[in-house]
Amino acid sequence: LEQFREINGWLLNAKRRTVDELKQLFPQHWDFDSELASNEDTLWTPSTTLESQIDCAHRGYLGLL
Repeated sequence: LEQFREINGWLLNAKRRTVDELKQLFPQHWDFDSELASNEDTLWTPSTTLESQIDCAHRGYLGLL
């Protein structure tokens, strides 16, 4: 699940919700315990730039493997 997100960085809306929030919103749809290592989004960082389109595409491709 972590690989399939929009472009990372700069924008706060690119940060995923906590696992606790996701479990409340989607209690029977996803198994968050096996997919997400941390309750918080450890991949999102507040930076002044967005992830490049190439990096975003590569991350999505890796998620398909």
